[in-house]
Amino acid sequence: MELEALQQIYPEVKALGAQIVVLTPELEHYTRALHKKLNLTFDILTDLHLKTAEEFRLVFTLPDYLRELYKSFGSTLDRFHDESEYRLPIPARYVIDEEGMIRAAEVNADYTIRPEPAETLGQLRTTVQLKKGAFRMTPHREVKTFGVPWEGQYGYVQAVKVDHTIYVSGQLSHDNQGNIVGAAPLDDSGNIRDHSNMEIQMRQSYANAKKILGEFGATLENVVEEVLYVTDMEKAFAAAGPVRKEAYGTPAPQVASTLVVTPRLSFPTQLIEIKLIAKLG
Repeated sequence: MELEALQQIYPEVKALGAQIVVLTPELEHYTRALHKKLNLTFDILTDLHLKTAEEFRLVFTLPDYLRELYKSFGSTLDRFHDESEYRLPIPARYVIDEEGMIRAAEVNADYTIRPEPAETLGQLRTTVQLKKGAFRMTPHREVKTFGVPWEGQYGYVQAVKVDHTIYVSGQLSHDNQGNIVGAAPLDDSGNIRDHSNMEIQMRQSYANAKKILGEFGATLENVVEEVLYVTDMEKAFAAAGPVRKEAYGTPAPQVASTLVVTPRLSFPTQLIEIKLIAKLG
C-alpha cells in the first residue's frame, strides 16, 4: 500500500525535480517481482545486510518469540533478506536535497505508522522553494539518533545541531541494545531500593553523550552547559567530581553545570539523565 501511494505522488515529485528511491533489505529477485507487479516507475534498491540502515542507526533485532511467529507463517528472513540474525530496519522516510543534506525525517519504531505521502510531498515543496529563495532560509538543522525503541515511542531525537550549536537530549545509562547499564535494584513496590549504582550510570551516560556528539564531529570539550537530573543528591554529588573530571579530561571542566534531584526519571531503574548544549567553532 505504501509503495502504491508513493507511486501516485511520483509524477509531482518528478515535476519538482526530485526522485523517489526505496531501500529495502529484500533481495533483488523479490524486489524485481514487486516492482513489476505494482507497475512502479521509481527505483527499489536492495540494502544488502542492512549496511545503509546501520549507518542511520535504524536496525533492530527481532526477539525470539517474533522469530518463531515469522517461522510459523513460513517466512524466514534468511531467505528474503539473506539475513540470518533476524534483523529488520525501522521504517523511515527522508527528504534529502541535492547537497545530501537531510531536510525532513520521519522515523517511527511502530511499523504500522507511516507518514502520509501528501506530507512528504509538502516537505519536498518546502525544500525546493527554499532552494529557489522563495522563503527566508531557515537555520541549518541536522539531527542524530541511537535507534533505541523509546525514540519512536516518545517521539524525539538524541541531538539537534542548529548552525553551530548542538542541543543534546537527556543522555542515560544504556548500551547499544537499549539495556540500562547499572540498573538500580527495585523493591516489591517498584521503587528504587538503593542508589549505589549512580557512578556506573553517570559514567555510561557521559559515554553516550560523547558518542552522540561525535556524530557531529564534536567532543565533550565543545560542551558549554550541562544539567544532571538525578534521583539521589548525595550519591550523585559524590560521584560527579571524579566521573565528570574523567569524562572531560581535566580536573577543572570548563562547563556551566547544574545538578537537580528528582523523585523519578523515565525508567524505573534509571538514576541519572544528562542534558547538554555544545558549541562548534
